[in-house]
Amino acid sequence: MNKNWLAHIRTLILVVLVGLSLLLSYWLWVGDFQNATEVGIGEPLPLAATEYPIASQLGRPYRIILSQHSAASLSVALPETHSYNQWLTLLQSVRVTALQEIPAFPKRTLDEVEYDFGVPLSAALLQQWVPNIEPTGYVQYSGLILLYQTSSNGPVWLGLTSGGVDYEAQTNLSTVSLYNQITEAVRAQPWSIWTTVQTNNDLPGSYTQLSTSTWTTNAISLLPVVHSFFVNPLVVTRIQEDNNTTLWTDGSRAVQWTKHPDEITYQDPNASGKRIENLDTLELAARFVRDHGGGPNNLIATQVQSNASGETITLVPYVDGLPILNGSNDYQVVIRAGRVVSFSRPLYNLASEIDSTRGNALNGWQLLNVLKTILSVQQIKQIQQIQLGLDEQDEGSIVSLIPAYFVQLPKGQQLIIDAIDGHVLGGDLP
Repeated sequence: MNKNWLAHIRTLILVVLVGLSLLLSYWLWVGDFQNATEVGIGEPLPLAATEYPIASQLGRPYRIILSQHSAASLSVALPETHSYNQWLTLLQSVRVTALQEIPAFPKRTLDEVEYDFGVPLSAALLQQWVPNIEPTGYVQYSGLILLYQTSSNGPVWLGLTSGGVDYEAQTNLSTVSLYNQITEAVRAQPWSIWTTVQTNNDLPGSYTQLSTSTWTTNAISLLPVVHSFFVNPLVVTRIQEDNNTTLWTDGSRAVQWTKHPDEITYQDPNASGKRIENLDTLELAARFVRDHGGGPNNLIATQVQSNASGETITLVPYVDGLPILNGSNDYQVVIRAGRVVSFSRPLYNLASEIDSTRGNALNGWQLLNVLKTILSVQQIKQIQQIQLGLDEQDEGSIVSLIPAYFVQLPKGQQLIIDAIDGHVLGGDLP
């Protein structure tokens, strides 16, 4: 009797296990195991070919500073403006003598044009902007090109820096013409300098007009981008981490998608240290973005950081000359030994401009008066940095871009002040 009961129990357990196995197999097959995991069984989805970004556009200056009498008077030419394009054309027309090492750049100049790049200047990138120049060996120059003159009778010099060493070369530019162009720019669009704890901050004058704009957005299809990161999407497993986050992995690489903000992050933690690409860093970043969904044509590389993890390049969209600073619009590429080991990008782009209005910017004194109503005198003295950019405000598929001062405070706090009317748009109120 006991043996019969034991046999029945064993049979029952076996039936339950077989049934459970079939049920689990079905759940995995349909990809709905409590919304937790899914084996990638579909055919790879095609990803449309994209044209942008391209390295030559990513490697543009993010600003051009025009100054006279050692920055006693200055103006700033912003990307996409007529003035900016004129100064780039001038730079590309310059003819220079051979670069010569000098002890240091002169502390006092009569006038100066400063081209600020967000990335170091490789030989190829330098020659894109100064075609006539012959770089010194294979050195990499800092992201700065200067045109300056120290006296009304002297020549216009071109200056570069590499590894803490300054170089200059004489140019064919007319001293009178350069002086007059800078004088006109400074008179028409004067800017000022506000020195904070970390840096000198260039702030527009009240004659500078800024644009507030409203845009529709264009969603980028998720799964084709996800599949583009894997050699064989058929073996990819989906893991629903929570209601906002989904992860795909093939056991080596991983792609994470968050609904809010709508962006994906790719990680390749098992990437070998062996160099597999000999492309220029900026070209490699541009190609990787193109291969995985592409990007808009208004991206500029604004920052490069190097550490043990690799070289991190941040690509930021610029609209009406200003960077979008608080949205999820940045593209970030981490490169190690010629291989992309990490990448993050948004899954939407700005599509069509619906509306745009222009207004005069708050100058430095007006901004100070606004801050006095919010911060104490001591807190104002502790401001770390002030940056002019665009504050992104989303309403479904509609995005508003508002010119704003991003005021960096100690301990990572920040205030966002409307750069036209002075209203607080967000941040950390004391």
